[in-house]
Amino acid sequence: MTNAPAKDWNTTALKDEHLGDLFYNTSTGKVFRFVKNGSTYSWQELQDSEVAQALALANDALKLAGTKRRIFVAQPTTPYDVGDLWVQGSTGDIMRCKTARTSGSYNSADWVKASKYTDDTGLTNFINKNFTPTVNDLTTQIDGKIESWFQSSDPAANWTTTALKKAHVGDMWYSSTTKLLKRYTVSGSTYSWTTIEDQKAIDAYTAASKAQDTADGKRQVFVAQPKPPYDIGDLWLTGGKTDGILKRCITKRTSGSYVANDWVEAVYYDNTQTTIDGGIVTAGTVQLAGSDASIKAGITGEGTADTSVRFWAGASKGNRATAPFRVLQDGSFVATKGTITGTINANAGSIGGFAIASGRIGVAASSGDTSGSGLALLSSFIKFSDSYRWASIGTNVLPASTGLVGVGRFTNKTPNSYGTNYGLLIEASGAMVNLGIVSKGAIVCDSYVADYGISKLLPSVNTCLTPGDATKPTLFKLMPRFIYSNSGIGLPRRDSICTVLGISNYTAFAVRITIICDRTSTQTGYVCGRNTFVKNSSGGNAMDSNYYPYRMNNNAGNETGKWNMAAGDIREFLLVWDGSSGYYAYLLNIRE
Repeated sequence: MTNAPAKDWNTTALKDEHLGDLFYNTSTGKVFRFVKNGSTYSWQELQDSEVAQALALANDALKLAGTKRRIFVAQPTTPYDVGDLWVQGSTGDIMRCKTARTSGSYNSADWVKASKYTDDTGLTNFINKNFTPTVNDLTTQIDGKIESWFQSSDPAANWTTTALKKAHVGDMWYSSTTKLLKRYTVSGSTYSWTTIEDQKAIDAYTAASKAQDTADGKRQVFVAQPKPPYDIGDLWLTGGKTDGILKRCITKRTSGSYVANDWVEAVYYDNTQTTIDGGIVTAGTVQLAGSDASIKAGITGEGTADTSVRFWAGASKGNRATAPFRVLQDGSFVATKGTITGTINANAGSIGGFAIASGRIGVAASSGDTSGSGLALLSSFIKFSDSYRWASIGTNVLPASTGLVGVGRFTNKTPNSYGTNYGLLIEASGAMVNLGIVSKGAIVCDSYVADYGISKLLPSVNTCLTPGDATKPTLFKLMPRFIYSNSGIGLPRRDSICTVLGISNYTAFAVRITIICDRTSTQTGYVCGRNTFVKNSSGGNAMDSNYYPYRMNNNAGNETGKWNMAAGDIREFLLVWDGSSGYYAYLLNIRE
């Protein structure tokens, strides 16, 4: 304290004003920092080689006129001299004045980089190495983190129990009054503050203490995966003491769960320079020019908003915000054209004008809804509806209040005084057998069920025509026209009925068949069941098997002969197959 320059600081106010000043010994090359410990002021030797290098450059300046140099920690103001330094902090450079300016305003051309640092290696090394051998102890902290305190009073004054003291081992305390950085340590059963001399660490904490969001007076340093709450500027030391990575928080989160994108490596990258470090190329903007000498696409890190464009194609850099393809900071992208053959995962937004939400496309709906307009597509339900119409299918399309389960619902209540409203139109055609509706349950309606198809038959002379698979459109309503002598029709084979019903030949059935003799018939024809008078081409009995039904009379007797029919006559039977051996035609109705 008896040497220059401290010997002239003869008041407490002057000494406090010079706290943090650096002294470079031109003979030894050592660097000292002016500090206060309690009420004692002293010079503390620093080991930071980068600061020493910068001061050496300043000392060698050709126009070095005095025995001291200014060190600015904010944008310099005149006067400044050649060799003065500007320390921009942990996210900037150490700048050296190359052009003196005694008055006027700051000019950036007066300053050049003296010793550029582009990342937080010093601070990382400080945490990983200078804490040795206690870094491993940090990772087993009771609360999984160390805290950084920014206040003039000793935070340890409130740590009155051993448990509290143990929980705070590793905490950092930066005093804005003394400009000292200390770490809380334990040796045996003694807890105390140890002063940190690393200038890079001091610079980092100086910058943190000035951050506008440090209203709580401290910054957290996590040594396990962070849990909210955490703030912008908080630090996280991942991994171990030799392979750890220092990360910093860029997105504040007061509640909820950890989000990986809230944290980035605590590295400063100069976006005004292009650097190559091993396999890493760092730059602020990369532009791609076309054969017409204009910019066609690019990548940029400019801007900090969620809407800042990171990648673009089809426009110049100036027009990147309206480029036909662009990717934004928040992960969203815009593409006027696209072909995607891989997997797409989306739980928000829209597609083709239909809303996308978790588990659905279209409007919000449930299978029990009875109102609401629009398309709703869910994993177990799909519906289309408006004010008058509703069509839906799903695992249950009936409201829970009904206590019923239905898998299909179709409603058409369109006001239509002079037309026809259709609820369901079904067409099946083009095959040998066409089934419009197949039901294993009852079909119930409060209006009517009508089938209007009829098959017209014209048997030849001396021929018994048996309705079969090729009878269109139905073999259950027959209209034979007898205009030839000794012509008739046989009742359908049971396998033919099974075919048109879409059932097995061994499935029992009971179906109604109606036969109406065409009014234009000129001959008396007949209808028959199983018999021995219809012959095949070889002279054998063509209809004498249980593929044909016995025609039953009113006394349940088998009728094997011909039953004559003339114009206008009607015969109606119930054809019954028991599934094993019995096939019969029971008379239901007769008109002659």
